[in-house]
Amino acid sequence: MSKRTLDDLVEIMAKLRGNPGCPWDKSQTHETLKPFIIEEAYEVVDAISRKNREDLIEELGDLLLQIVFHSRIGEERGEFDIGDVIEGICEKMIRRHPHIFGDVAVEGTDEVLKNWEEIKKAEKAIEDATGVRPTLFRPPRGVYSSYAMELMRNERYTMVLWDVSSEDWAELPPKKIVSNIVKRVKPGSIILLHDSGDLVSFNGGNRSATVQALPLIIENLREKGYDFVTIDQMILLSELMKTEEQIYESDSGESQAY
Repeated sequence: MSKRTLDDLVEIMAKLRGNPGCPWDKSQTHETLKPFIIEEAYEVVDAISRKNREDLIEELGDLLLQIVFHSRIGEERGEFDIGDVIEGICEKMIRRHPHIFGDVAVEGTDEVLKNWEEIKKAEKAIEDATGVRPTLFRPPRGVYSSYAMELMRNERYTMVLWDVSSEDWAELPPKKIVSNIVKRVKPGSIILLHDSGDLVSFNGGNRSATVQALPLIIENLREKGYDFVTIDQMILLSELMKTEEQIYESDSGESQAY
């Protein structure tokens, strides 16, 4: 007998939430299920600590059930389904591991040092052109190490990472670039778009689609009620919010470490 699959579990949950279905399962919401997902996560940890293989299999199944349960509720509400959950985590893992799924090598100490002189040259060129020393640093391809972070911190840089990638490096058509951003963006998102490069020789890749997509991205997001801020403005707002939280904690008599 072949093993059942995730699709089987999804179908079982659909029947439990369907008609006639199970009254208890049909009555549950995201809110009512919160204690159960916490409980199941603790039981997974307990099984690991006890090194009990059979219990671990069972508890992981119970935790998986909670994920399918929430996904079914989301699907019924027209918000998301299990496919969106799987797509989201797959996209995140691929984006965070370009050295595995792309043609990027992980940066080590030697490579950081080798590129440091180039970074300083770029810094000087920007400062000469604008009169302002750059203070933000985006790790190439999102790959960084603890050594690189320490180096940037010592040089008074703020390291900036993105949470929404346009994936325009793959030379996608403009509509796909727009879709990649619009469907993933949320308040506070930092969007990654690559520069247009040399649009004559396409040195470094063809980015003409990025240029065509940019006004469409701005139009789409503004229609959804989003405003745009620079990274500097975002950092300032973040610091102001931290200050307000500290003032609130001080006024309310509650203590918190910062």
